[in-house]
Amino acid sequence: MKLYSYYKLDCHDFVKQSCLEFIEQNWDFKSEKIYRLDRWSELGLALQAEMTAKNLPSLRAISIFCRGPNHKQIIHRDGIGNDSDVVCKTGFYIPIMIDDSSLIWYNPTSGRNVLKWANASKNSTNLPSATLATIYDNENAEKIGEYSSSEPVIINTAIPHRAVSRLYPRAALSIRLNNNIDLFDVLGV
Repeated sequence: MKLYSYYKLDCHDFVKQSCLEFIEQNWDFKSEKIYRLDRWSELGLALQAEMTAKNLPSLRAISIFCRGPNHKQIIHRDGIGNDSDVVCKTGFYIPIMIDDSSLIWYNPTSGRNVLKWANASKNSTNLPSATLATIYDNENAEKIGEYSSSEPVIINTAIPHRAVSRLYPRAALSIRLNNNIDLFDVLGV
């Protein structure tokens, strides 16, 4: 089971710089915040142009996940919409600021999934909406992998995982595509 694979988009440098400028203008570097970016922005259009050039599906979501120091995200699997049975397979992951932080995956059989209604607007720039989230309920789950490099990767989002920040703030860009494809297979990485 592949958890991540190095993959750098052609527009990586522009995307990373745009995200850095965005969080410097909008984030306090202390709180947890999810910024949902507009697919029709300059950044979104650059990403979509690359997806089109690579014959990939269109963008479904572009999000910057920001966490202040000493924060552990809940262990979860990435779902699609309000259907808890549809789990997002993979996504592009671009570290923006990750000093002393990690993305950690957990053994899917060492815990259990719990369906939970979550107010997505609590820490998100999305409009207020309640969504059904698939939360992995076991803080003692067995760790099976960790990624803490500043290199961009494709990540497995169907395996329970979470982001952990330690001494410094953390920010990463997450890109999801329509049609729920397996990017490892499609891109041969």
